[in-house]
Amino acid sequence: LQSEERLRNLLANWLDPADYELVRWAMYHFRGLMAEQGRQGRLFLAGDACHTMPPYMGQGLNQGYKDVANLTWKLSLVLDGLASPELLDTYWEERQPIAAAVVQNSILVGETVQRLRAMREKKRADSATAGDAAAGSTKTKSRKE
Repeated sequence: LQSEERLRNLLANWLDPADYELVRWAMYHFRGLMAEQGRQGRLFLAGDACHTMPPYMGQGLNQGYKDVANLTWKLSLVLDGLASPELLDTYWEERQPIAAAVVQNSILVGETVQRLRAMREKKRADSATAGDAAAGSTKTKSRKE
């Protein structure tokens, strides 16, 4: 949606332009990012602080919950003196590979969606061009008759 015209064309599939006023629009760039580490001393990163992902798999918030779930029970045991502080070192070891895989898969799903969208748009454009050409040849024949 690099232009207002393209946005209006997209919305035309569902809305009559006379029925709405376009007040503001923005182009979002989805990215997948992963922190190099999830802990430094007493500081732990979780959720979007250590990984962000495109929305295509709907896993951003879920991964944040999983980070916190993994971390909180470990913190509880360590703070209650029931486990050694080394248990906290396992947080990033366990969560990083899983979160990284989900980030990468979200990127791949997004790329697939974009490719499919481009193919669909090309097919529509080709059909419209073919339809215009067929209509033009029909009109020409009609005029000659």
